[in-house]
Amino acid sequence: MEKRLTGKFVVAGLHPAIDRTIEVPALRRGGAIRGKLLLVQTGGKGTNVARSLAHLGNAVTIRGILAENDAPFFRSALRESPIRSRFVTIPGDTRQNITIVEAHGVDTHVISGRMRVSRNEARRVRAAVADAAERGDWAIVTGSRPEGFTLADYEKTLRVLRRKGARPVVDADGKTLAAAMRNEPWLIKPNRAELERLLGRRHRSTKRLVGAARDLLDACAIVLLSLDAEGAALIAREGSWRSRDTAPVRVVHTVGCGDALLAGFLSAYAAGKSPAQALRFGVACGSACVRTRSNVVRSTAEVRRRLPGVVVERI
Repeated sequence: MEKRLTGKFVVAGLHPAIDRTIEVPALRRGGAIRGKLLLVQTGGKGTNVARSLAHLGNAVTIRGILAENDAPFFRSALRESPIRSRFVTIPGDTRQNITIVEAHGVDTHVISGRMRVSRNEARRVRAAVADAAERGDWAIVTGSRPEGFTLADYEKTLRVLRRKGARPVVDADGKTLAAAMRNEPWLIKPNRAELERLLGRRHRSTKRLVGAARDLLDACAIVLLSLDAEGAALIAREGSWRSRDTAPVRVVHTVGCGDALLAGFLSAYAAGKSPAQALRFGVACGSACVRTRSNVVRSTAEVRRRLPGVVVERI
């Protein structure tokens, strides 16, 4: 754990999950398969980003939702890091994300359940996120929305954050991402498919996709484009860059790697690094995460071990 604080972040954990990873010899339909439970950890994009930011030495506050049946598990996990947390607790269970890992290297993801909030709970969540943010903070609103937390709730949250002088950071898809763009976020972090849906068309090459993304810079300052195994691209008003890890990568676990990319970029940018340097650090964070079973970046030291192989170029 790094003790030096580099940035101040508020994270909206709107839709937490429990991530379970199970290893099986081979996945087949029908019958029973004996597997091994490898890991159970807190999940959901908000929780992942908050934990990665904290492990990188940042001051982090998380506000959001917890299901009462699993609240002790989440609170126990967050006590292991210096994250300041306050949640609206709702009845029921947390959704489950199950990753089934086969011996020959193929992963299958099973997503179970969706949380639901009442109108009163949605208002309380919006108020909690807004109250935590101050001028100059990076305010990260990431992941899917629970049932009952409407697009109107989402847009109101972003508008209040902007009025308070915070910089909204959005990782979303579909109608939620489109709604975010109407409220001028500071940064969006789509993957290739999410960006193409936002733009309304597919692009044959990354170069053309990056070119098309420049049209979005009237509505946001930065587009951080996740390219999975190909690294990431950064489209900003100052210019555009692409970064990737050139070292051989043994993919162990893909859950949380995009969240690690986002946390790494923001952490480096908040520490005063240039956009290109911050992109390189973010890609190193994603590369470090994919090499472990963890869904978060565990330390700055493991990221630094990846940096020598990460290249960045202007595009």
